[in-house]
Amino acid sequence: MFACCADPAPAKVEEAAPAPDAAEEKPKEEEEATTASEPEAATPPEPAPAVPAEEQAMETTAPVATGARHALVVRVVQAWGLSNDEEKSQPYVRVRILDPEGKEKQVKETAPITDGGSNPQWNEYLMFEGIEDPALCSVCLELRDKSDTKDEPADGVAKVKLGVLEAVSGFQQCRDTISAGWFSNVDLRFGVNNFGTWGNGARASNKLSLNIMGASGMEDADNGIGGLFADKNDPYVYIKLTDEDDNVIGAPRQTKVIEEGGNKVDWNETFEFGDLPLPSAYKLKLSVWDKDTFKRDDALGKTEFALGQCFRVAGPTRFEERLDVGNANLKFSICTGGAWGALTEEKMKEEPPAEWMGPPAPPPGHCMKCRILSATGLASGSKGNDGKSDPICRLTLRDEWGKTLKTVLTQGKDARAKAKPKAKAKAKAKAGAEAGGGPKPDVEWDEAFTFLGVPNPCLCTLSVNVLDAGGDQSKRLGETTLPLGALAATSGPQDFEPTIAGHFWSSKVKLQIDNMGTWGNGLPEDSKLYMKITGAVGLPTRVGTFIRDKTDPYIHVVLKGPDGTVLQSKMTKPKPDAGSDPQWDEELVFENIVNPAACSLYITCWDKDSASKDQMLGHTEMQCGVLNCSSEYTAFDGTTLGGTCKLNFSMHTGGAWGNKEPGPVPEETAAGGAKACCSLM
Repeated sequence: MFACCADPAPAKVEEAAPAPDAAEEKPKEEEEATTASEPEAATPPEPAPAVPAEEQAMETTAPVATGARHALVVRVVQAWGLSNDEEKSQPYVRVRILDPEGKEKQVKETAPITDGGSNPQWNEYLMFEGIEDPALCSVCLELRDKSDTKDEPADGVAKVKLGVLEAVSGFQQCRDTISAGWFSNVDLRFGVNNFGTWGNGARASNKLSLNIMGASGMEDADNGIGGLFADKNDPYVYIKLTDEDDNVIGAPRQTKVIEEGGNKVDWNETFEFGDLPLPSAYKLKLSVWDKDTFKRDDALGKTEFALGQCFRVAGPTRFEERLDVGNANLKFSICTGGAWGALTEEKMKEEPPAEWMGPPAPPPGHCMKCRILSATGLASGSKGNDGKSDPICRLTLRDEWGKTLKTVLTQGKDARAKAKPKAKAKAKAKAGAEAGGGPKPDVEWDEAFTFLGVPNPCLCTLSVNVLDAGGDQSKRLGETTLPLGALAATSGPQDFEPTIAGHFWSSKVKLQIDNMGTWGNGLPEDSKLYMKITGAVGLPTRVGTFIRDKTDPYIHVVLKGPDGTVLQSKMTKPKPDAGSDPQWDEELVFENIVNPAACSLYITCWDKDSASKDQMLGHTEMQCGVLNCSSEYTAFDGTTLGGTCKLNFSMHTGGAWGNKEPGPVPEETAAGGAKACCSLM
């Protein structure tokens, strides 16, 4: 999270700032008991000009709006960096909605994933309905395992205050480090959709107009000495606006002092605050004081008001809060200008938000042909005939989330049972194999399969397993996984012969894949990635352990190969004292990339420090396989770097690689003549 240092906009009523001594001493009263007195005598501010009668009437009659019940959908996407713990092999995520006091209101869980590895993917949607005062609530995601006991703590926790969300429909990205280790962190990626019924608007339009109307029921603070020199209260209100991390925004404000005001006073003063990033997550700290000349001011009561209670209406909304001294009450009104806040019950009845229709439909799918040819070097099968009793090949197509789209099997082929050759015959066979281009296959299938409707093919994988069909089909003779992002963007069969098993020997499968040229890679010398870093929003404004200063942010981008190997890295120039919303507008170009559609990007934001080690401000990771084969930039604005930090950038492939429009269904498939046609639609 970050500390906002936006200066308040000019107030409708100009009030003089409190004397330096009083301003410095004021924070102490927030920590003292309600009977604590004010600091040493300070000169009271000059009375502010009176507000016009028309404005007073408007503020006095500010309506009281009624809150609605809201809905939230949480999309649990993926975790990164889990340890390989054999005792914890079924991870799941428990999602809880917490009220302002931290009490659980609703809870739901994802399905556990079996053998999800270090980066399990759920891509599961959980819906919560009937949430009251959502901007005051939080959503808590706990990473757990089915092997956990009832009282065992979660393996990691991510917590988001719902007041930081934007008032837009659609999923807002979130990424949080849920567990930190010596050498690696565990991250959780998820998204939230509030349907735009509460939250914050664009920063420039987020303004707050606060009218301090009046107070009543205040106790007498000027009792004099033994009843002598008793006087009426001279009250004023001290105002602080704090962000989601309780950091004070701008300079505190103060109303005029009402001399001899007594127990009930009216101020009707308006204060303006502008350029607020996340006002729905902020608080107003209001304290009422009795002004004294020869001693510290007396506390008449204080209260905190969470702005998450505000409504997205054009006019002011009236509130009355109980103070913590006696029976005092403070009346005030708040106007959001209709730019931020929660929709009222009446507004949601007039214009109901869009209903949740479930996960979005997958994009148009592609067509892929796969021909399984043969296998060599297989281990001994169940019949012990040095030869793989009746091996079959199983193909499993999985999407970007690791979920199975389709599984197909070849027919069993009897492997040749052969006697153990003599040494001379073995040498002769070896020489013949070398002359013929390799060893003779143990089994030949030569079977073709067609997969239709493959979504996001560059992100899919094809698992190849050779099984012993003659005995136990669970006995694997070898397996491997091919990333479909490694295919070339050319029409026609592409040959593959991956190793599926063997430490001291090599078991291989020979197959062909035809993607019709509708996705994939170009030649390495033509394969480039163009990345334009525009800017960021919501970065921490002041960092450092001993010396806290404004950030000097820069972006560092690492290009990784399909196996995670670092291929190239680029970085922008640091922006000195850029604050929370830096702008770079720099283009980074990666060149001579091998199989770029199967690569990934690791993007980090850093604070440049000349005196110590640079500090990371946020990070994210994305797959290059999401890009289209185009020379036009695709925007990825609002990509989360963690917390409320977001990065705006765009990329294109120069039209040399990426995803193209899906091609037509092959004629033999459309005519129903294909032996094996597997539709994924």
